[in-house]
Amino acid sequence: MAKSVTVGSLTFKTQSSALEHFKKILHAYSDGDRISDVSHHTDLVSLIDRYDPVLEAVGEPLKGNGLIDHFERRLNTGTGWSSSGFWVVRNDGSETDFSYIDAVKGKPKGISKPS
Repeated sequence: MAKSVTVGSLTFKTQSSALEHFKKILHAYSDGDRISDVSHHTDLVSLIDRYDPVLEAVGEPLKGNGLIDHFERRLNTGTGWSSSGFWVVRNDGSETDFSYIDAVKGKPKGISKPS
């Protein structure tokens, strides 16, 4: 049975359709770009607002904490891998990445370190 997902004022019939929506936003930009479309920014704020309580419940650092200035698409790299993803830049200049996939699914991966 399909699991509906609500993100702010958006309701998706399935988790897959929600994931596709945020994937399209990510792919609308290049690495290094600021998310400039107001509707994209609003959707990402809503996603973080939905995700932060999940993170708080398991003791992980919050991503937005009500202090989001803007979002960017950046290239994340590690030993032997790289992938493009969203970054939250907060009003105080601190920043952190987040997985839109984990946020849509409401399942944190593990303790992360904010910058």
